[in-house]
Amino acid sequence: FVENNIFKAEFSNINGTIKSWVLKNYFDKQGEGAKNIELISSGISRDNLPLTTSIGNKEFSYLKDIQFNVLEKKDKELEFTYSNQDVVIVKNYVFYQDKPYFDYQMNIRSVGGKTLTGTIDILSSMKHKEENGQSFFNPSGGQDAIEAMIYSDHKFQSYPFADLKEVILEKEDVRWSGVSSRYFLISLINNGPSKATATINKELDLVKAVYGFPIINNQAEIKMKVYLGAKEIKMLQEVDKTLVSSLNLGSIIG
Repeated sequence: FVENNIFKAEFSNINGTIKSWVLKNYFDKQGEGAKNIELISSGISRDNLPLTTSIGNKEFSYLKDIQFNVLEKKDKELEFTYSNQDVVIVKNYVFYQDKPYFDYQMNIRSVGGKTLTGTIDILSSMKHKEENGQSFFNPSGGQDAIEAMIYSDHKFQSYPFADLKEVILEKEDVRWSGVSSRYFLISLINNGPSKATATINKELDLVKAVYGFPIINNQAEIKMKVYLGAKEIKMLQEVDKTLVSSLNLGSIIG
C-alpha cells in the first residue's frame, strides 16, 4: 500500500498493476453513506488493470502474469524486480507528497539469447458502467461520458464511449493517452526517451488506452508520469500543460 493525504493505493506484485486507487477528498455522493471515489472498478479483470504490461512477441507473452519481487524504499518509492534465463525487468515507482501522480520507470533487457521485438504495451483503463448498470462515478445512474483521450502531434482528440468501436485507431508520437470520466482522469504521460504510440479500444463496458513503446536492440527504457485524480486545473498543469486539454466545459475542479 502507498498512502498520502490525497490517495490510498494498492499495487499488485503480479505485473506491477494498480489494484486500487482511492481518492480521499472526493466522494460518490453527499451526506450519510458517502464513500470515497475508487478509480479502479472492482469489475475490472486482472489483465485489464492500469499499468498491465505486455511484450510484443509471443515468446515473452508469459511475462504478463509474472510475480515480481517488491522492495519498499524510503521516501515513498517502490521497486519491482524480476529476472530469469531470458530477461531482466526493473520497475520503479516514485511518489510525491500530496500529489495524485507518480513517476514510473521500466527497464527491460534480454539476457538469454531470445530476441525481444515489437513494443512494450502499457494499459490505462476505466469502467463505463458497474454491474448494476449505473454509470461509473455517477450514483444517480445518469450518463457520465467516459472517454478515451490522446494527445498526439500537438493535437488533442477524445473518443466518447458511445462512439468507440472494438478497436478504433492507432496514433504515433503520442505525448499522453488516457481514459476519463467527467471529473476524473487516468493518464500515462511519456517522459522519454522513446516515442510512443497509443491504441484506443473498448471491451464490453471497459474503455482502454494502450501505450506502446518500441523495443530497440533487445531492450527498452520507459519513463512516464502516471496521473490518477480529479481534473483540477492547477494539478493538471503541474504534471503536463497539455493535460488541460482533458477538461470539458463544466468539469473543472478548483
